Amino acid sequence: MDSFVFLDDNPAEVAEVSANCPGVLALTLPERPEEISAFLQHLWPLDASSQTSADASRADFYRQESERRELQKTTTSFADFLRGLDLKVEIKEASAEDLPRIAQLTKRTNQFNANPLRLSEQELLQRIDSGSTCLSVHVADRFG
Repeated sequence: MDSFVFLDDNPAEVAEVSANCPGVLALTLPERPEEISAFLQHLWPLDASSQTSADASRADFYRQESERRELQKTTTSFADFLRGLDLKVEIKEASAEDLPRIAQLTKRTNQFNANPLRLSEQELLQRIDSGSTCLSVHVADRFG
């Protein structure tokens, strides 16, 4: 089911699909027809770009997330859950190996994005070459 994208202009239909098929990405199309093209162009599951190593590991990520949910069910508080994850966070200057994923995320991430620039890998390289700093955040827990 995680290979399906459901698009509809009716929020009630989208909510029904989301509720009954949680693996399906269900999205409401913009109300104004002239906005649909731009919406589809920024819809990451429809990207034809090459896959990153993170994309290739998606099945592992889903399995790990299931293990995290099981841990959360067995802990008595959110603080205990976080301690049980044994989180490791590393913030560093982005390496060449990080740039494909970073470029991909600039196109995918909309929520909590203070700077909604959509940058290609080449554009990121140009900015770094001209003196900009690009940081990457790597997060791991006991599950992956």
